[in-house]
Amino acid sequence: MALVLKDRVKETTVSTGTGPVVLGGASTGYQSFSVIGDGNTTYYTITDGTSWEVGIGTYTAATLSLSRDTILESSNNGNAVNWGAGVKDVFCTMPAEKAMSVDGGNGPAVISANSGSGTAALQITQTGSGNVLLVEDSTSPDATPTVIDAFGNLILGYTSRTRAISNKVEINSISSETGISPSLGLTNWSTALTRAGNISFSHSPSGVIGTNADNRSGELLGSINFYTRVGSTLYVGNISANTDSSLVGVNLTYYGNQHKFLGKIIKGSQTYSFGGEYLLWDFTTSATPVFLTLDALDPTDQNQIVLVNDSSLAFKGIVTARQKASDGTASAAWSIEGLIRRDANAASTTVITSSVTVIDNTPGWSLAISADTTNGALAIAATGASATNIVWSASVSTVQASWA
Repeated sequence: MALVLKDRVKETTVSTGTGPVVLGGASTGYQSFSVIGDGNTTYYTITDGTSWEVGIGTYTAATLSLSRDTILESSNNGNAVNWGAGVKDVFCTMPAEKAMSVDGGNGPAVISANSGSGTAALQITQTGSGNVLLVEDSTSPDATPTVIDAFGNLILGYTSRTRAISNKVEINSISSETGISPSLGLTNWSTALTRAGNISFSHSPSGVIGTNADNRSGELLGSINFYTRVGSTLYVGNISANTDSSLVGVNLTYYGNQHKFLGKIIKGSQTYSFGGEYLLWDFTTSATPVFLTLDALDPTDQNQIVLVNDSSLAFKGIVTARQKASDGTASAAWSIEGLIRRDANAASTTVITSSVTVIDNTPGWSLAISADTTNGALAIAATGASATNIVWSASVSTVQASWA
């Protein structure tokens, strides 16, 4: 139940000992403990004019009693007082150790609480739609606040979220000075993109995180963005430079559940170099070849090792295959390497040189390298055996050079 505080609550009791006290009715000019509510707790004081006790107790309506659950302070060295016969006053109080206080000068407000394991020293329950907490600088109240909004988001430097998505932590520096607009956002994207998140540091002249009016990711050292998404293109990292600068950028892309990392070296508007780590796979159940892809689906220009126009790509990797355990233990492995080129379009893609070296191929399965001229990609074809269930997996490292 809740901790409830009420004004001018006072009754008397003739109870003795260290147990609960039975309340004898409200004193003149006061309310009874019934206003606390059955089963709720409150802060209390009990005194006979000499001995005293301050604690936390629970009011029970059926017995008109107040338990003495936690003793905060007392005249008995902080222990429960063993009350003797006679009338004692019992009233609601605000214990010093539970109060927020400000010193006599301009010192800080202090909250002191002795919370147990799994409990909070401070709990704020927002029953409306406004912010739960707002802390701001009195000299510039709207520019430098710290906010916890009704959704539990922590926002530093602004009074509300600057993006429509539901940020968990957002830090904004609001300034009209050129080059001063850093932000840090830890973002929980919409429910359509489950398990997603975002951390971004960005200089954003246009006000859009990570992108300025020229569609570049910031200026100077521009932006560092870490994005995550499920099932589609994901920016794991991005450092971009001014188009007119001699600085270079690095862009790392992760394709969600497709196991592909891609790095780019960008200078000005030209991307010159790509580096990638690919995990390709598929199944075979017959002697019909299949092409290994990022998602074990039919080859496209999204799920293979795809070249950009006017580029060459060197690759090196290992491939392994294993028969389904319930069918047998046959296994095989190969190493692959080579060079493939793509000119003006996908149709111009051609393998310049390639090699497939058998590490072990006792079952007699086969592996082949070719150019996918429909999608402009490196194609790795695996051929198993009739009526044999086999899983294939290829780990391929690539480096690609491009100069249009």
